[in-house]
Amino acid sequence: MNSMTIQKFIAGLFSVCMLLSVATYAAPVMPSDGFSSGWTIAPSSYREFTAEDLYGHINGGAELFLEYGFTELKVQRYQHGEAEIGLEIYVMASPEAALGIYLAKCGKEAQDKRVNARNNTSTSQVIALKNNCYIKANSYTRGEDLLPVLIQAVNAVLDRLEASPEITLLDVLPTEGLIAGSEKLVRGEFALQPFYTFGDGDILLLGGEIFGVTGKYALADGTTFSRLVIEYPTEDAAQKAFANLVADLDPYLTVQEKQADRLVWKDYNNEYGIAVVDGKVLDIRIKLKEVKKE
Repeated sequence: MNSMTIQKFIAGLFSVCMLLSVATYAAPVMPSDGFSSGWTIAPSSYREFTAEDLYGHINGGAELFLEYGFTELKVQRYQHGEAEIGLEIYVMASPEAALGIYLAKCGKEAQDKRVNARNNTSTSQVIALKNNCYIKANSYTRGEDLLPVLIQAVNAVLDRLEASPEITLLDVLPTEGLIAGSEKLVRGEFALQPFYTFGDGDILLLGGEIFGVTGKYALADGTTFSRLVIEYPTEDAAQKAFANLVADLDPYLTVQEKQADRLVWKDYNNEYGIAVVDGKVLDIRIKLKEVKKE
């Protein structure tokens, strides 16, 4: 089985799981001609992608969307004379899934008050989040300020979506010392990679179903560390994930302490990591300068 066949097989599994578990949300609608004065839909530019063919649009990045919970992508271009913009609507399986991909993609958030939902805006791109949709608009014309048009295009989609529900996933992170804006969601190995390399594969047994929350923390001495908190469905699931972490820990991490509910290691930067399982919660801290003995 070649790599592309394997990718399509994995995408198919994700698609089936999402269809079985996804709630019903209002379908997003692309803006029509005239959403902004003089702007029309570029001929033959509308396309749709499902989980099975998302690789055809995002080469090398589809895995992350699938892991968070992707269901459908709508793509369309608009033109006005020589100017052109593109609009993409990623329909995710849930508002939590949409938040996960938004936080993964937005970097340091810079919101524009003209956008009618949470957003990250630059001179040539707007990304926005509402309900179960992650929306992206790009300018394809250099040397021309098309930001107002991008905002109008995004707002045309946002204004027809249902309001975003309250999401409480981030509440599992302790607030003391948390650096605002550092929060991210993980749901498997692809989202975990930028955070830390614990070992191969889905070492924390998230399976594209369980969300973990990461954040960066500041200490009184001026140093920082990062934290990952995962609440599993059951205590047994949390224990299995901890046991898997202990068994498959990356060999470049040197174990310093190992107990039934606590693991401490040192990495190649001489920084420490600690994982503690308590009931249904696995609490992991990394990039620590020191670890107190317990």
